[in-house]
Amino acid sequence: GGLTTLFSFSDDTTGANPYARMTQGTSGNFYGTTSQGGTNGYGTLFKMTPSAAVTFQYSFTGGSDGGDPETGLTQGADGNFYGTAFQGGANSVGSIYKMNPNGAVTALYEFTGLTDGAYPLADLVQGRDGKFYGTTVEGGENSYGTVFSVATNGTLNTLISFDYMNGAYPEAGVIQGADGNFYGTTVEGGLNGYGTVFCLTTNGVLTTLCSFDKTNGSSPAASLVQGTDGNLYGTCSAGGAGGQGTVFRITT
Repeated sequence: GGLTTLFSFSDDTTGANPYARMTQGTSGNFYGTTSQGGTNGYGTLFKMTPSAAVTFQYSFTGGSDGGDPETGLTQGADGNFYGTAFQGGANSVGSIYKMNPNGAVTALYEFTGLTDGAYPLADLVQGRDGKFYGTTVEGGENSYGTVFSVATNGTLNTLISFDYMNGAYPEAGVIQGADGNFYGTTVEGGLNGYGTVFCLTTNGVLTTLCSFDKTNGSSPAASLVQGTDGNLYGTCSAGGAGGQGTVFRITT
């Protein structure tokens, strides 16, 4: 429990309000995001060495690169880091970007807010096929959010548009299970309107595994984890016997 403060964000030039986890790269350095601050006020990307020396790699412009990155970075098999920005892009509804280990940023995809989705709020995960998978909390054909895949060249494919009955507003990302399918949660929708757990194949076939009914929990807002027993574990932010949330286990 011994805590050491390694760095304090002090003003907008260094970035402000880091919401997301940090990622330790293969180099041993740690990489992270701030949702605000930086040269342009739209957030930053920073690097911290194991000895806690912090350098700022990039300041978002709010343009094609995005702005307000509220998610962490995911290092791909190619050594580059991939992430999403909640806002910015050509249509101000978010973007996907790539950063090389030297801090150079490339915009991969700019969401339109239409069938491709809007406002990505969750970390990306790299699938076994090399593509990155993620969610948007809004947009899609029905405006209830999407699950998408994006290749390292920026080609995006919307795998599913939620329609409320199969879930709505996925705030968390997906995980790839041992069976190769992707699993995730939505904070609303389903048969009872209190959120869902879903399974999605790589070709976009969705199965709703659970529709929460408030008594067993509601509004699951976090990613799942697959245990060594093969089951999926997660949390609901509300509902349950005490009304303050639950921890659940669900089979695949």
